[in-house]
Amino acid sequence: MNSFGKGASIDAAAILANLNKDDLMTAGRMGKYIMALTAAGIDCTKVNDNGTVRNLVAEMEALEKPESMSVYDAVCILPVYQYDSCKQGDSAMAPSALIDLILANADDKGLFGFLTYGCDMQTTAQAILALLPYQSFHSGAAAAIKKAESALLSMENEDGSFAYSAQYREANLDATANVVAALEAIGYNCASDSRLTTSNGSMSLGYLTSVAEKDLTGYLDASSYNESAASAVVLMAFAAHEGARQADGVYSVYTFKQVTKDDSNSGSNQDSGSNSDSDVKPLAQTGDDAATAAAAAIALCALASGAVASVVPASSRNSRFTLGATKVPKRRTSAR
Repeated sequence: MNSFGKGASIDAAAILANLNKDDLMTAGRMGKYIMALTAAGIDCTKVNDNGTVRNLVAEMEALEKPESMSVYDAVCILPVYQYDSCKQGDSAMAPSALIDLILANADDKGLFGFLTYGCDMQTTAQAILALLPYQSFHSGAAAAIKKAESALLSMENEDGSFAYSAQYREANLDATANVVAALEAIGYNCASDSRLTTSNGSMSLGYLTSVAEKDLTGYLDASSYNESAASAVVLMAFAAHEGARQADGVYSVYTFKQVTKDDSNSGSNQDSGSNSDSDVKPLAQTGDDAATAAAAAIALCALASGAVASVVPASSRNSRFTLGATKVPKRRTSAR
């Protein structure tokens, strides 16, 4: 939503309410809440919670414990420190230590995850986005991103989708959307790049549009169990694609636009069903015209219908807090 210039339309109060109800809180989960609230224009070091001012960054840091930190936490914590308002305080782990932890959890191919159970595409995509701002800060980050890039390209399915992991090659909507966001951030056009075009002409962005509901209001495939969460992560992928087109080829959805009053006014127009004053532009007509045109229509329809990316209630998600909701193979669920 922020990437589309609709940050003021994000329901920050609902995100904070879900944060307060979350009984599975970890530093990584708190990192995701902080990113969502930051996208809504909230200074997470000064959050007004019913009259009490809270520093969520300090709360996250209080939860950071090196002995129990996982790569799943690290890829969610590290991005927080790229925002000017989220300066590091008294934390157990500095950004350099978080980067070291992430890099230590890459397999021989370059995929990231829990090495004991096998790495996965979703964590790899999140690792790429987390590491990007630190390439000049840490000598190993750039090389790891390049190796992860090659690993992801080798994992694309014939229909343009990506599986959750190499062991389970079935299409996974959440993983595919995250991979699209990561690849767009390092210079790929997921609607036309020949490096992503399969032998039957399929593309990753095309796969996402192929699972749209007939009325273009949502997205769901066999891997999903929550349509609103799945739709939110697909919208994130569309935002990454559109942002990259407007930025001449490279754009990270973790780079937030400033939320302004005009942003709020655009949200009002959106809620009323009118997008005549919207600053959202259709997706660029490049390469796979059918897939890109569908993406434009679906993304704009989602915005016009008032879609807001909000946090899924704690009762309906697993222990790993993600921007989407997918079914994870049973033997891996306990590790999440």
